[in-house]
Amino acid sequence: MKKIIRGFFIFISLLLASLVSFPWNDTAQWGLDFPFLQEQEIYIKAGIGILILIISLVYLILANIQKRKLGTASMQNIRVAFIPIYMYTIAVAVYTGLVLYTVYAATPNALNLMKSAFFGLVAFVLILYSHLFIRIFKKQTNFGRCALFILMLINAGVLSYLAFWFRSWGISNELYSIINSYLYIYIIAGAVLGFISHTIIVSIKSTIANKSKEKSKNLDQLEFKDIKKDKSKKAEVTSNSTIVPETQAIVTSENEIDPTNMVYEDVNIDPEFTAAKSSKQPNSIEYYIEKPKMFKPLDPSFD
Repeated sequence: MKKIIRGFFIFISLLLASLVSFPWNDTAQWGLDFPFLQEQEIYIKAGIGILILIISLVYLILANIQKRKLGTASMQNIRVAFIPIYMYTIAVAVYTGLVLYTVYAATPNALNLMKSAFFGLVAFVLILYSHLFIRIFKKQTNFGRCALFILMLINAGVLSYLAFWFRSWGISNELYSIINSYLYIYIIAGAVLGFISHTIIVSIKSTIANKSKEKSKNLDQLEFKDIKKDKSKKAEVTSNSTIVPETQAIVTSENEIDPTNMVYEDVNIDPEFTAAKSSKQPNSIEYYIEKPKMFKPLDPSFD
């Protein structure tokens, strides 16, 4: 149930952030007639940002509590604490870039192009490094995670203020009203499709990871059983073995043998071996050792 609730919050945050990412200049382009949305667009989008902030903040507190009690925070809680506010930041950057691109299309110059390209680049970098940022967010301590959350909140606030400024003073109402936002609504469809694809990929990866963990766990159990069997066999051999003291006599079927006073039986030696040993003829090793001694050293004065 908790997993479903977490997925629901991420999905709702994704939809709301997608609505923030494009202008609401003319809802009639989408077959709707809601003048209220056009008039109160900035305030509604600010309210969406506050709602997303509350969702992320609640799950940040839950992740920190889990970290303090269990020593680690689950990736599910980390995602809900990180993704909503992060997606809202991306959506605000995309919205500002679209507004400034409209200004550039109306009055093309280098300054308008750089402003539009800057916000587009910010959105692209945030999307590109999202997985890296969420992993860094997970590995932090509670204090580090709170510090990063505050940093993300500052980024979202700065970009939101810039979006408000460019909407209020960077573009005229006449120019804003003629923005062709009909195709921008497909951003929602793309976001939903990306969310579904990401969910499927994460599910497949987690399934593979769980299977590999189970296999390694089974191998560890088998190795532990083998080690236990070896230890039990050694224990059996040790229990069946008897250590005899040195002073104890060894009893055989013939007589008693004292290990401290062993009497060795004489053995007949081959007469040829005895004759070879008594002879003065050197063997091969002694021959090569004694050979240099058979010759006189050279006389240095020899002419």
